[in-house]
Amino acid sequence: AITGWTAAANVTAGTNANRKLGATAVTLTPAAGFTTGKMAYKAIAGGGTQDFSAYTKINLWFRPTTSAAFNASDLRICLCSDTTGDVVVNGLNFPATLPSTSWNCLVLDYGAALSASVQSVAIYANVDPGTVVLVFNNIFAANNDLSLQTLIGKSDDVNYNIQSIDGTTIK
Repeated sequence: AITGWTAAANVTAGTNANRKLGATAVTLTPAAGFTTGKMAYKAIAGGGTQDFSAYTKINLWFRPTTSAAFNASDLRICLCSDTTGDVVVNGLNFPATLPSTSWNCLVLDYGAALSASVQSVAIYANVDPGTVVLVFNNIFAANNDLSLQTLIGKSDDVNYNIQSIDGTTIK
């Protein structure tokens, strides 16, 4: 879910209507006093410990709201074994992103099975992101066969990009 993210000190969590799926996307706005570390976290929907060991990738849509380029590994998404995003069991670095306000389709490959003991997801900054507003949408785990970069369609027909996956619904 988009709502319910808990921001760290000197970061504001919110939502906006410019999204890929659902009514809103989550926004994280670091203040000048934020430098590096955990920006925000959210407990996994449904509560309790979730087993992500059948998956190797995290997919999401990401965009800054101002033209700010990010280098590879500036930001990372973390799966955590606690409910507050502090005990990281899988950390997946973002690739470099273009200096634009366009949506970036990210498929982050961990290279092995994700953890079987996940209770929250967190966004971390490895370097100071500045005061740019960061927008995230449609964060989900996937295996090697299906991602936001997969084309789907009938044989010998038109293929389509996947916009979002929500449970068993693919758009």
